[in-house]
Amino acid sequence: MSEPRLISPMLDSFALGGAISSHSGVSCYPAMRTDSDERYILKTISVPASQLQLEALLLTGAYPNAEAAREYFKDLAKGIRSEIEILDKLAARRGFLSFADSQIVPMDEGVGYEIYLLSFYRRTLERHLKKEPLTHLSAVNLGIDLCAALALCREMGYLYVGLKPSNIFINTASQSYHLGDLGFVRLDSLKYTSLPDRYRSDYIPPEVGDAFATLNTTMDTYALGLVLYQIYNNAQLPFADEAEKAALMAQLAAGESLTAPVYADYEMAEIILKACAYDPADRWQTPEEMAQALIGYMKRNGVNDVPIVPPAIPEPEEEPFEPEYEDDDLSEELEGEVSVSEDEPAEEAAVEETAAEEASDEEEAESEEAQPEEAGADWIDRMDAILSEDGETESAPDGEEEPSLRQLLEEDGAQVDEADEALEADSLSEETASLMDQVQELIEHEAPAPVVAPEPIEIPMPEPIVLEEEEAPSFAIPGNDLFVTDEDEDEEEEFEPVDELTETNAKTWKRLVGAIVALVLLAALAFGGYYYYRNYYQQEIQDMTVEGHADSLTVTVVSDMDMSLLTVVCKDTYGNLKTAELENGQAVFKNLQPGSQYIISLEVEGFHELVNASPKSYSTPERTQIVNLNAVTGAEDGAAIISFGVEGPESEEWVLTCSTSGEEDKVFTFTGHNYTVVGLTPGAAYTLTLSGNDNVYLIGDHQLQFTAQKVIYAQNLAITSCVGNSMTIAWESPEGVQVSSWTARCYNEEGFDETIVVTEPTATFSNISPDSPYTLEVTAEGMTQSMRTYITANPVTITGMKPRVNDLTIELTWYYEGKTPESGWLVFYTVDGSTEQQVIETFESSITIYPAAPGSHYEFMIQSADATSIFNGTASLDVPALSGETFSGYGLRASGIKVTLHKVRTTDFDRYDLTEENATAIYSAGDVIGLKYFTSSIYQMSAADITTLIVIRDAEGRLAAVSARTRTWDDMWESGYCAEQMTQLPTIPGSYTMSVYLNGMLLTEQNITIS
Repeated sequence: MSEPRLISPMLDSFALGGAISSHSGVSCYPAMRTDSDERYILKTISVPASQLQLEALLLTGAYPNAEAAREYFKDLAKGIRSEIEILDKLAARRGFLSFADSQIVPMDEGVGYEIYLLSFYRRTLERHLKKEPLTHLSAVNLGIDLCAALALCREMGYLYVGLKPSNIFINTASQSYHLGDLGFVRLDSLKYTSLPDRYRSDYIPPEVGDAFATLNTTMDTYALGLVLYQIYNNAQLPFADEAEKAALMAQLAAGESLTAPVYADYEMAEIILKACAYDPADRWQTPEEMAQALIGYMKRNGVNDVPIVPPAIPEPEEEPFEPEYEDDDLSEELEGEVSVSEDEPAEEAAVEETAAEEASDEEEAESEEAQPEEAGADWIDRMDAILSEDGETESAPDGEEEPSLRQLLEEDGAQVDEADEALEADSLSEETASLMDQVQELIEHEAPAPVVAPEPIEIPMPEPIVLEEEEAPSFAIPGNDLFVTDEDEDEEEEFEPVDELTETNAKTWKRLVGAIVALVLLAALAFGGYYYYRNYYQQEIQDMTVEGHADSLTVTVVSDMDMSLLTVVCKDTYGNLKTAELENGQAVFKNLQPGSQYIISLEVEGFHELVNASPKSYSTPERTQIVNLNAVTGAEDGAAIISFGVEGPESEEWVLTCSTSGEEDKVFTFTGHNYTVVGLTPGAAYTLTLSGNDNVYLIGDHQLQFTAQKVIYAQNLAITSCVGNSMTIAWESPEGVQVSSWTARCYNEEGFDETIVVTEPTATFSNISPDSPYTLEVTAEGMTQSMRTYITANPVTITGMKPRVNDLTIELTWYYEGKTPESGWLVFYTVDGSTEQQVIETFESSITIYPAAPGSHYEFMIQSADATSIFNGTASLDVPALSGETFSGYGLRASGIKVTLHKVRTTDFDRYDLTEENATAIYSAGDVIGLKYFTSSIYQMSAADITTLIVIRDAEGRLAAVSARTRTWDDMWESGYCAEQMTQLPTIPGSYTMSVYLNGMLLTEQNITIS
C-alpha cells in the first residue's frame, strides 16, 4: 500500500497520518491542516486498483496496448467525477453530505489515475455503535432520514448502492442522519451494470454477490434493513464472517426465515425482515414504502428516547438450601463458577483492550525512532487534544493509557494486522485455559450434600510370618545401615532379624494397601459426586416458549425431567406474582393487565439446578379504546362510510363484520380510521362489529346498527361560470330518478350563506365577492348524500385560447379575466387521446411546444399552479400531416440511402460505434436508438440547415414519441456516413412504427418493438 502524495493545490498546508483502512484500491487517511485545528479524512481511489488489472487487460486482449487501457481508466475516473457531482447536487437538497474538496491526478508510476476525496471529520454510525447503542427514537429517525435520502436519490434518477454504517454520519446537534460517500448508479442502466468491487460490503443483497450479476432497485432498502438489523441486534449482523454468510444464504434460499433481531419488537422485526428478504420481490420496493411503515410504527408505539438494550430480567428467587454437613465449600465454589462465567466477556474485553494498548505502545516506540523531525508536527498534538474531547473518540479501558493520535498516525497497516492476529490468538488461549480450569475444578469437587462421605474403613492386617532359619537374602531396611547375613546369625544368636524384618514389611504393606483403598474410595466418591451432579442435581430444560393474547398467556415447557417438580412463575414489573403448575407441559395465566410486562421463570422442588431455563419476557397489549364509531350512507346504493377514533395502540389492520338476518356475514379488512363498505342490501338493517389484530385489546363501543339505503345525489356538479359578483352552478339528475326539488347552498367561513330551492338542475348566486372562497353544496328532497364543490378566492375565467402551428412549433396564447395566479400557470396537454399528460409551467400567458408531431391531435387544459379556480381553460389543435413526399436533394434520393438501427447505451457515440453486432429492432424503455445513414452515391456539399424529424407511433397510429434536430448538410455527412440518435422511446411494450423525415420529406419507415 503506497503512501498518498501531498498533491497541490488540494493538500497544501495539510499533514497526513498512516492509512487506517485499505481495500480494493480504496484507502483512508486521517488529515489535518497544519495552520488550524480542522480535522479531515482523506480517501484515495486508485483506478486501476493495482497494475495487475492493467496487465490482465493486456494479456486477455481486451485492449491492444497501454494507451487504449489508459483511455478506459480515464472513462472510469470520469465516472467517479460524475458521482462526485451527483453527491454535490444531492447535498444541496437534503440527506447527503458532500466532500470538502476533490482532485483527480494521473499516477506517478503505472497507467491510471488517483482520485483524492477530502471530507470533514464526522462521527459515523459505525463508530457510534462500538461505544453505545442507539435509542429507539434515534433508530426510527435514522431509518426515516435515510429513506428520505434514498428516495431523493431515486427522484434524481440514481440508485445509491454504497449504504453501510461507515457511510452514515450522525449530526448530534440535530439528531439527524446523512449519507456521505460515493455509490451512485443510474436507474436506467441497472440491467447493464455490475457492482464495482469498491462498493462491495456485507450490506449488499445475495443476488448481486456474483461479480457479473446485474443490479436491482431493492439494493438500497436491503442495505438499510441490514443496518437496522445490526442496530437492534446488539451491533451484530446475522452472520459473523463469509462462511457463516454463505451458510445463511443457503438456508434462506431453501425457504428458511431470517432470525429476528434480539431487541426488536415484533412490529419492528417485520419491517426489518421485509427489507432483508431473500427474494427481491418480497422486499420494500421503494424507500417511500419503508418510510411509511417506520412512520406508522412510530405513531402506533409512541417511540421514546430509551437506549436499545436487553430488557431487565430479574433473577428468579430461590429458597436458600441448608446443607446437612458443615462444609459449604461446594456451594461457594459453584457460586464462583457462575461468577466466572458471567464475568468472562468483560475479562476478554479487558484482555483485548490491554493487548491492543500494548501493540499500540510498541508501534508508537518504533514509529518515534524512525520518524524524522517535521516543521509542522505540532498539528498532531493539537489533534490529540481535540480527539480526546468527550463523545468524539472511544476511550481506553480504565487504568490504561489511551494511544495518542501521533501513535495512530504513525502506525503501519501491516503492524496493525499483526497485532490484531496476535491479540486474537492470546484471547483464544486464555479463554481455553479458563474453561479447562473450570472443568478440572468441577471434576475434583467433593460430593454435594446430601451425599455424606463414609467413615474410614479399618483393614485387618495379617500377623507377621515367622520364617524358618534358612539362608536368607540380605535386606536393606530403609533408614538403617544394618545388613543381616548368615555370619551375623552365628555371631549373635540373640538377635532375631527375620522377625523384626517381617514385622517391618507387614507395616509397609499395611500402609500401602490402606493408601490404595483410600485412593479407590476417593475416586469412587469423586465419580459418584460428578455423576450425581450431572444426572440428578442438574436438570435440563430443552425449550420454553411463551405465547399470549390480550389478557392471558400460555407457557410451554419441553424437558425430560419430572414435570411435577416444576412451578411456573409469572411476575410483573411491580413484583406481583402468579404461579401455575404444568399440565401436559403447559401452564396458563389469565386475567393479566393490558399494557404490562411479565417475566416468566421456572422454579424446581428439591436439590436441583435447572439448565437452559433462562427467564422469558412477555408484554400484554395496551388498551385500545374505540371512540365515536359512526356510519353514514355512502355515495352509491348499499354503501356505508365507516369512521371512528382510536385512543391507544393502533391495529395493523381493522376487521369490520356486517351481519343481518338471511345473509352470510360480510367481512371487510382495511387500514386507517375511515372505510367505505359497498354491496349492502338497501333497506336491510345490519349490525356492524369492529375488531383488530391480536396485538390490540379493544375497549369501548365497537359495535353499531346501520340500515343500508338507496342513494340519490347530484351528479357531475360543476361551476359553469363566475363573472363579477355572479356565479352559476349546474349538475345532472341520477338516471331514472325524478326529483321534485333541489336545494343549492353557497357559503364560506366569513359568514356568507345563501340557499336557493330550484326545480331544474342549475342555480345562480349573486352578491358574491371574487376575493373570497366559497363552498357549494347541492341536496335533493329525500336525498341521503350531498354533493359539494369549491371555488377559491380570486377565480380566473379564460375568455379566449388561440393555438396555432408554425412549422414544427405549436404556439398557444390565452386571454383571461381576473388576477394572474401568484404561482403561475400549469398547461397540461395530451396527444392523440393518450392518457399520459405532459405539463408546462409558466408565468406568461403563452407557451411553445417543439417539435410538433405532424398529423396529431392536441388537447390543452390550463390550471393555476396554486390551485386557484380556473374556468373555460380548455382548447384543442390538429397539426397538419406532412405531404408524404420522399426525400430528394443534394444529389441524393431516399432510395439511395441505407438506414440501419442500433442499440447503444449512451448518447455519446459516433458511426464507428454502430456495428453489425448491436444492430437490432428490439428495444426497452430507456434505451437509445442509434441510426446510421450510408450512401455510396456522390452527393453535393452544402451549408444549408437540415431538420431531422423522428416520429414513433403505436399500432393504432397514435403518437408515442417525437424528436427533432437541426444541423447543416455538411455537418451531417462524413465520407458517406451519418449518425443520428433517438432518445425518447415509448414506455409501454408493443409494436411501433418509426418514421424519419429530412426537411419534412420521408427518408425511411421502420418497425421497432419495445419489450
